[in-house]
Amino acid sequence: MSMEKTFETIYGKVTLRTAMIDTDGTNLSEGIEIKVNGKLQAEVLGTYIHIDDMTQEEVESFVEEHVSEEEL
Repeated sequence: MSMEKTFETIYGKVTLRTAMIDTDGTNLSEGIEIKVNGKLQAEVLGTYIHIDDMTQEEVESFVEEHVSEEEL
């Protein structure tokens, strides 16, 4: 079951979604998709977070950790 939530942040609208991510064309791994203003910016593998419980500050830190500054 995927979980998705959108947050208003300093980067605009950030959507975090749990997903099964294609790792090599054959295999899938659980992870988190990060979309910023509707554009997929990163897929984080092997990480599980409680999206519903995250604060705006935690979301911004997660984005900063996984999305390059040039993409923001």
